Amino acid sequence: MTRSSRIPLLIAGGGIGGLATALAVSRTGRPVHVLERAPDFTELGAGLQLAPNALRVFQRLGILEEIDKHAFYPRRLVMMDMLAGEEITSLELGARFLAHYKFPYWVMHRGDLLNVEVAACRASNLITLESNKEIVEIEDLPGGVRATCSDGSVYECDALVGADGLHSTIRKMITIDNAPVCSEYVAYRGTAPIGQIPQRPGLDTTARRNRASGTKSTRRCTNCPPAEWPTMS
Repeated sequence: MTRSSRIPLLIAGGGIGGLATALAVSRTGRPVHVLERAPDFTELGAGLQLAPNALRVFQRLGILEEIDKHAFYPRRLVMMDMLAGEEITSLELGARFLAHYKFPYWVMHRGDLLNVEVAACRASNLITLESNKEIVEIEDLPGGVRATCSDGSVYECDALVGADGLHSTIRKMITIDNAPVCSEYVAYRGTAPIGQIPQRPGLDTTARRNRASGTKSTRRCTNCPPAEWPTMS
């Protein structure tokens, strides 16, 4: 099916970055349309670290408190020597950190973050989400762009944002794009039930609080609750 209609802003890619962009645009009162090539808006991968600067952005987008329901609060960051296995340095993430940066430091699963963004986008009447839409061709128009998808659908827009990941199709269409260069530094990450983690000194560094039930899985950090966070204008 072929469809062509003028869209103010079209975003290629419905991942964390693409949906954050859609939410930011919608907060200005402008409509935005997101195309995702996968069958659904889902996120692969494992953990994600969110520093205070990221939390400031999420507060501006109006989703910080919802993300907080899924977040873990590390007590400290530890830098280790890869070969010797010895601690190099550490950073406490408690009251002094919060007083300086005004926001805490979180870790969470990428899928939980994306689910919050998807729900916020679907709740907005300014954001349209479409999956199974892979852009295969783009064409410059006077004052805009025409994007054609693999299923034959056509979208004309004032502007197109490529948020389709490391191997971006959009980037390859607009510039000379060499293959990514591997740094040869690799980090292996995964998830495991907390009950299967052996007890040893130094591992009591993460706390999670469930604001809905008031329960917590480990000792709670000294970070203050969202109600005490600053209001960003």
